[in-house]
Amino acid sequence: MINKINNTISDIEGSLRLYTMNLSNTDETSITKDIKEDLNKLFRGNDGISNPLCDAVIITKNTDKQFFGLNVYPIFSNNDTGMANIVLNPDRDFIVNKYYLEIDSKLFNALSTYEIALCIIYDITALCTDNVPMKKVRDLVNMYLVNKREIIRPSEYAAYNDIFNFGIRDAMQKVTSMFNIGDAGIGNNQFINDISASELSPNFNATLLEIRTKLKNNGMISFNEYETPIVVLSYILNLYNNMKNNKRTARKELINILPSISSQLRKREIENLIKRLDMIDDNMINEGFLGNALNSFKVSGLKGYENDYYELKFEANNVEDDDQALLLIARINSRMSVIADYLSTEDDIPTTQRVRWTKLLNEYNALRNQLASEKLRRNKTRLYVNYGFDD
Repeated sequence: MINKINNTISDIEGSLRLYTMNLSNTDETSITKDIKEDLNKLFRGNDGISNPLCDAVIITKNTDKQFFGLNVYPIFSNNDTGMANIVLNPDRDFIVNKYYLEIDSKLFNALSTYEIALCIIYDITALCTDNVPMKKVRDLVNMYLVNKREIIRPSEYAAYNDIFNFGIRDAMQKVTSMFNIGDAGIGNNQFINDISASELSPNFNATLLEIRTKLKNNGMISFNEYETPIVVLSYILNLYNNMKNNKRTARKELINILPSISSQLRKREIENLIKRLDMIDDNMINEGFLGNALNSFKVSGLKGYENDYYELKFEANNVEDDDQALLLIARINSRMSVIADYLSTEDDIPTTQRVRWTKLLNEYNALRNQLASEKLRRNKTRLYVNYGFDD
């Protein structure tokens, strides 16, 4: 596999070098197509460690806007993510299996073509070769809900799914890209670590740290401060949970930042987000949308949550590490979301039943607070604010 990695880096380097020569007969489309094919040969082959598919490669000419380095943009299908699978289905694993690659032309002013090729391999493998990125983002969502003492009602998720996914994509990139993580995060890419363990392999991690130092010295990334992955995600979660009050303000803010966006993919995504906001009128917000996950879920499902409560309480009292606590919090949040949504969307619930389910909701809330305060006390700040960054 190490030979295949080195050959791919060499092939990509050759294509990038051809791009930098800026010859009159150079076909940029042909160059980006070659890079895409090289990446797919590496990851889609029979002996590939993983199988992410590169759908397209873009080189963005960026002369006067903010540097973004690389944009490995995860492509989600309708069933991949969204509120249903992040909040309502916390045990579901997800690995990115399709992506776009966008290269910032400013990279060519700072790095060699070999270094750019290595950055490309790093960012793709960090995002697309295991389920860790989605687990980290799921933890961020659940800790946000705990810190804000909020519940996300999923009844509107069918209408707001693209909006929610905007925040998910951003957070996944923030916890994986070498242009966003701190130096200590470089050592968290299991794919690169496995390859580097080979006696035949160059020390990729050392080279990547040298690349980061070069970018810092050029003022392209910060020495000390990085944007935490929760910034954009928390903005989206707040918008999602308060659509009626925040929709118009959010639309204006997004329109205002469009001229400063350097990434073509990012700009396209924000334009799509604005269109989605335009499609949501006040009647839709007031009436809500009962998603498929809730249409079939009535009192019979809630009764199961009563039994779950005692099992989760037992597990909470015996939690041994942060990973167990975070998974329990995710499961509690999923149940709280459905119970709260049921109470707010069903008008004809008998009083005795409303009292029953309100009591269960409050019990879950108390259990969630107990877990957050007792089991995550030492690492709560790092998990919520600085997940995947230097301490």
